[in-house]
Amino acid sequence: SLAENYLYTVESAVCALGRLNPKGLLVVTRWLQDPPSESLRAAALLIAALEETGVRSPGTHLMAYRSWSTMTLIASPSPFTEGDIAALASECRRLGYDPVHYPGMREEDANRRNVVPGAVYYAGFQDMLAAQDREAFYRSQYYDISPPTDDRPFFGHHFRWHQVPDIVARLGRSWQPFGGSGFLLVLILFVMSMVASVLLVLLPLWLGPIPFPKVGRTARVVVYFGALGLGYLLVEMPLMQQFILYLGHAAISFIIVLAALLLSSGLGSMLAPRIPLGTALLLLVAALIAYPAGLHWLFGATLSWPLRARMP
Repeated sequence: SLAENYLYTVESAVCALGRLNPKGLLVVTRWLQDPPSESLRAAALLIAALEETGVRSPGTHLMAYRSWSTMTLIASPSPFTEGDIAALASECRRLGYDPVHYPGMREEDANRRNVVPGAVYYAGFQDMLAAQDREAFYRSQYYDISPPTDDRPFFGHHFRWHQVPDIVARLGRSWQPFGGSGFLLVLILFVMSMVASVLLVLLPLWLGPIPFPKVGRTARVVVYFGALGLGYLLVEMPLMQQFILYLGHAAISFIIVLAALLLSSGLGSMLAPRIPLGTALLLLVAALIAYPAGLHWLFGATLSWPLRARMP
């Protein structure tokens, strides 16, 4: 649930739509769940991408059909014609699929073959397309189905806190490939690591043969270096995430970013005695503010370069 996937983001879909000719098709197939999660998130992603390209009525540029286990969505830069709609309906009848959405579709045309209670997939599409406030519609869903972006490229992360009682009640009793138990596992591991840090680092320091000589001074040192480490992580982790998109692989991103930060930290330590602290802090804050816009421009300008040219 916390694995980055830059194929399923609004920016990626905008790029894909931009590569199509006017009658081209962008096809996405995802698993079905009840309540819907992946299928509606894929629809939200395509709707947002179509709107980003200037489409005012995304419902006319989108069609979808389903089997008992998957849903396929089709988006096009041009509105679908009556011939396109007739072809989809005919093939769905022939192959045993259920239409979920096409321009002008009626509710009685949905949920005929692979029947589910309440025609939830058809209703989800219609409610999403008709919503005046789409963000409010996303918030009203059981799962998080808001369209992922390059800043939050977690297509598989559907967890919401109100799911916790259901997840706990079903642990060990049902398979939960699309629930939030994976996200809770990450939180549990975080708590365990914090407890281990206290037991294995702070407690031995406190109980060691040399006790803290001055609690007040030691507390300041602990807070200082704790804040330093936290600040380093807050810069390091987003950079690694961003460079996964740029370099194409998590391991390469980890190596390049960590090596660059360690080298820069070493150079900074070497130059620290020669630069006033106030000036250094101002330069650091300015660099952190400039990074988001600068990296966005740099990535756009050089993303098509070979990997060896991007790595430096």
